[in-house]
Amino acid sequence: MFKLAFQNFSDSRLIAIGFILFMITFIGALIWTVFVQKKSFYDQLSHLPLSAEDKNEK
Repeated sequence: MFKLAFQNFSDSRLIAIGFILFMITFIGALIWTVFVQKKSFYDQLSHLPLSAEDKNEK
């Protein structure tokens, strides 16, 4: 079904716009992860699985 739907899809401008939007989103997420978030946030998240307050322990 997808093969038939995209068989005649040859609008290169739409393909380029989609690719550029994907790259902007990916690079934005990468910049957000590396530069914007605080290191303490990731340190706190890294210790969550090892937390002594595990509610599943009985």
